[in-house]
Parts: sequence; C-alpha cells; structure tokens
Amino acid sequence: MASTRMTHTRHHAPRKVSVWGGRFRDADAFMTYLDITSREGKPMSSDFLTDVRLGDYNLDAAEAVHGDINAGLIRLSHARSFANAVRAQLPENGKINALYAIYDLDASDVRVVEQSRMQLLGVFDYEVG
Repeated sequence: MASTRMTHTRHHAPRKVSVWGGRFRDADAFMTYLDITSREGKPMSSDFLTDVRLGDYNLDAAEAVHGDINAGLIRLSHARSFANAVRAQLPENGKINALYAIYDLDASDVRVVEQSRMQLLGVFDYEVG
C-alpha cells in the first residue's frame, strides 16, 4: 500500500505524531476501515473513528501502511525521528500488520472502545527533515 508524503505548515515544537496499530486481512480491508463515509441521517464517520472516538482530525495529516511493519514504518513521513520508539511499543507476537499515523495530534487522552481493531501504540515526538 502506498503512503502519501505530507507537507507541513509552521508548528510549535515539539511536534507529535499519534500512531495506531492493528491487524487486517488485507490492505483493502484496512482502507475500508479507515474510509470516511456518510450514512443516511448520520454525520460523516468511519469504523476507525467509531472505534477510537477521536472526533475530527486533519485527513491530510494522516498516513496508513499495511503489510510488513518494519518496511511500512520507514515509508511514513519523518519516520526516521520516531521509528525506534514505535518499534519499542510493538507487541512481540507480530499480530500488527497495519499502522495509521496522524501528525500534529496528541491522542494520548482518546478513549478507545474495548473491541477496537486498532490500538494506540503511542504519541511520539517527530522532527521534519
């Protein structure tokens, strides 16, 4: 799965990236989980937003990767500055095959539903460049 590189506007330091991990049958299932849709009579949402109860966030500041986590992690923008910290939070059982990173968001206080398909791996500092 390809990820989209981001451009950044001026931010106050330190910059934060919230990274979630999960397991999905394939890349299409992961993207379906993330896709924002409009259900009749209800606000725009996604299964991800339902699970993590995050509310609105900047979709342009998010990147998703599926497959080999080590290879996917290094494809994320600015991963050089936070990849080792993410690796330290990965479960040893290898059950995570999908990462979702949202830049310039501290989601440490977000309440995740008990049966969520994604878990917050952590909120990490990152550097541009």
